[in-house]
Amino acid sequence: MPPIELQARFEDAVLWPVVSGDVKQDNYGEVKVTTHVELKVQWVGVTGEMVDPMGNKVSTDAQVVVDREVKIGSLMWLGAYEDWLGTGSGDVDADLHKVVAFNYQRDIKGRVSRRTVGLQRYKDSLPEIT
Repeated sequence: MPPIELQARFEDAVLWPVVSGDVKQDNYGEVKVTTHVELKVQWVGVTGEMVDPMGNKVSTDAQVVVDREVKIGSLMWLGAYEDWLGTGSGDVDADLHKVVAFNYQRDIKGRVSRRTVGLQRYKDSLPEIT
């Protein structure tokens, strides 16, 4: 049986990580993201609640199991990057999501982990990539 962090991650997703450092927004208040990363995920599109880094409950439109740490403010899209390019960004912008919560759980022996992000729908189009 594969480790918990590899189980049931069969769906393609694209991640645009938020820019690291102090300047995470441009002059217009939009988030700055870096070039895309393709991931295998388990995407569960149900509404729910998670806890953000400040300890506040935030509502989520989807919860996604990932294989790495994902910074709050990053953007995600369900699908392969080739599909993003093939359909153009006009229709798919509606399906962009923003990471609002990150949860990291280890098994009881501390050998394997499960990383889950909470997503909210992102109403704007993909910002300029830096």
